[in-house]
Amino acid sequence: MLRQGDANNYEMSDREESDEEEEEEEDEEAASERAKKRVPDWAHGPELAAAIHKQYGGEAIDPDLVFPEVHTCDLEAIFATKKKRFTKRTSSGNWHTDRLRDSERAQYRKDAGYTS
Repeated sequence: MLRQGDANNYEMSDREESDEEEEEEEDEEAASERAKKRVPDWAHGPELAAAIHKQYGGEAIDPDLVFPEVHTCDLEAIFATKKKRFTKRTSSGNWHTDRLRDSERAQYRKDAGYTS
């Protein structure tokens, strides 16, 4: 369920159980509130085109230069708890064969325009 916060933000909460008619009414109210929300200048017209060009055009920065490659995730660190199942790797938790190959990385860099 979306609740209006201030003019430019929305507060989000879990959708509670309700009957269909009540849900439709809430959906209509939420849609009406979204329609009143001001769209920032950068999100349309020439400002949007400039932002897209900066992100994807000639000035684009290769994200691999900014973000390191991650081969696994530490579930114990994420959930701040130790569980045996976090360290046990069954076939569904063994992602080694799904890693990107060097040829796939090279093709991505070429397709994205990060190599000459």
